[in-house]
Amino acid sequence: LVTAVQRLSDRSGLYPTCFNIDSVELVSETPVAHGGFGDIFQGVFNGQSVCLKTIRLYQHSQVEYFMKRLSKEAIIWGQLTHPNLLPFYGTYRFRSRACLVSPWLEYGDITNYLKSHPNANRMLLAKDVSEGVLYLHTIDIIHGDLKGANILVTDNGRACLADFGLSSVTDAQILNWTSHSSVGSKGGTVRWQAPELFDFDGDTLVHNTKASDIYSLSCVFYELFTGSVPFYNLFRAPAVMYRVQSGGQPARPADSHIVWQSWGLTAEVWSLMESCWNRIPDARPSIDDIASQLSQTIVEDNRPTEPDGSQFATRFHTSVGGYTGPFDCNELEALIAGGGPVD
Repeated sequence: LVTAVQRLSDRSGLYPTCFNIDSVELVSETPVAHGGFGDIFQGVFNGQSVCLKTIRLYQHSQVEYFMKRLSKEAIIWGQLTHPNLLPFYGTYRFRSRACLVSPWLEYGDITNYLKSHPNANRMLLAKDVSEGVLYLHTIDIIHGDLKGANILVTDNGRACLADFGLSSVTDAQILNWTSHSSVGSKGGTVRWQAPELFDFDGDTLVHNTKASDIYSLSCVFYELFTGSVPFYNLFRAPAVMYRVQSGGQPARPADSHIVWQSWGLTAEVWSLMESCWNRIPDARPSIDDIASQLSQTIVEDNRPTEPDGSQFATRFHTSVGGYTGPFDCNELEALIAGGGPVD
């Protein structure tokens, strides 16, 4: 259904407007954070705190193009609902810049959360992340930029994947808009990227795959369990690329390191992480295998139950009289045609 809807929108040249959001009030004119492709602002809309992630563009024509592209893909992102996936609210035009709108989470990303909550159960967070990736891969969606900065923590202490809207739907006939963006044709960040993504052959476009997501996922586990970024001892991107292409992997913590005694890392999990870093993509475990192995680790979970992400999105759009999806096929087609939800 996901790829079918995207094809329909691409063929028709039309895009839905039901996810367009207006009149967001900024909490501050100063961004609260900067990303590789833009800035992050906190806003308020209808009394709800929202996050505005702007996309850095340099030409007015790019703004128009990306707003149209974002609007077409928004209807797909709006169908993705899972407790370990950040809900997507819509798109917003801010200072002639394209924005993605999502809930504002006070804890921020998982790396900052662990700095302020060092005793948090890291195994539970690793399970959260793997369940989010499992959901995406099950419906053939590749995240494409898994790293600690793109994983947020809810008020209940659960991890959820963000920036899934910048990922690619797995379909050779569909070119995701991130392929044209300033972050590079394959997205992602060097320290978390699989070696095959560095194998340039002239101008050949290198695509993310489920296997490259698995490599990046293991790098996220490295962040969770060690508190360090992969290849923390290398300071320049070319040095990281050279190390990865030469078969290097993130350094194993010393046996006396706190990660083994207090932060939940085990020999079994480290072995799993190493298998995810295999240079041969097809030799890496699937997300099903990873989630299954992590589920065998008995960890008591006393965190409050997290509502399904769709409840947040539905409540948000209901408050503005908008879409309350997910939709069925007829409604999706009507929305893409610009007619709004069908009765």
